[in-house]
Amino acid sequence: MRSSTKFLIVILTISLSSFVWFRLRQIKWNQKKPFFFVQQKEKSADESAKAQATQSSILSTKITNNRETQFKSKLYQLINAYRQEKKLSPLRINQTLELSSQLKLNDMIKYHYWRHIDKQNRAPWQFFDQANYHYQLAGENLAFDQPSAWHTFHDWMQSKRHNQQLLEPKYEDMGLTVDCHSLKSYSHNSGCLVVLHLGKQ
Repeated sequence: MRSSTKFLIVILTISLSSFVWFRLRQIKWNQKKPFFFVQQKEKSADESAKAQATQSSILSTKITNNRETQFKSKLYQLINAYRQEKKLSPLRINQTLELSSQLKLNDMIKYHYWRHIDKQNRAPWQFFDQANYHYQLAGENLAFDQPSAWHTFHDWMQSKRHNQQLLEPKYEDMGLTVDCHSLKSYSHNSGCLVVLHLGKQ
């Protein structure tokens, strides 16, 4: 019995020692925790700064998009008012031609050219085909580094060939794309790029 009692006392002593050691480790660990929380707070502050920068970027994009939307709307109005003044039927805004003009703009930005013929000497009609606009007659007007819809329209009117496109009696549809931010990325210009596609199916 005495031997059993001694053995039990030894076991209890070891268990108690282990428990005390474990609790001391917990206390030490808990004392260190504020350091990690402070680091987390610093990280959160960094993330907040990044979030604010992201929000500023989004706001800037929204302002640019709003400028582009107003630009397009005004230019559509100017073109149709001009045609009606010349006793011609107004053109319908066609989403497929908006797509084809966007495809053309994307290609010009990607390959850094600004003309009707691409760098492989292909005509712009490929973009009408890619957008699935099945045309009988089609045309394209371009404008570079434009500050406003009115300036774009005025420049087109002053150019004989561009003006002929605006007043072509056979056209029935039109689609515009306006980009007011891409020029800033690779030049000092701050104006807008404009692509107008016209057509009859």
